[in-house]
Amino acid sequence: EETLVVVSDQTKNTQEEPVKRFYLSAPTPDGIFSSVSENEQIGKSIYVLSTTDGLNGTFVMLATHDALATAMISISQFVKTVCKVHGNINMIPKRVVTEEEGVATNMDGEWKMMKKAIVRFE
Repeated sequence: EETLVVVSDQTKNTQEEPVKRFYLSAPTPDGIFSSVSENEQIGKSIYVLSTTDGLNGTFVMLATHDALATAMISISQFVKTVCKVHGNINMIPKRVVTEEEGVATNMDGEWKMMKKAIVRFE
């Protein structure tokens, strides 16, 4: 019985941790998101990061038309610095699918990519 109580306590605790979302604009060449906002900025925001502790987070590419249009301005600069790209990037994609979330760590208020996301253009 005690084991069951412990398990339900753990479940309860994880549900109580609020997930914070931050919108990230284009990363630097070394994979640092220095422009972080709590609100989506049309034409600037390309990624959205989720974190429960403010130190470690996961990020995905925003699946909006605006984010895709911004990303397409420079795939090598805006996308390939923090993502592995699957699919054909020589066409104009209709949408982007994040196949695997990227991982980032907060360092002095900036988020640094630790593991690339995997995205596919369709």
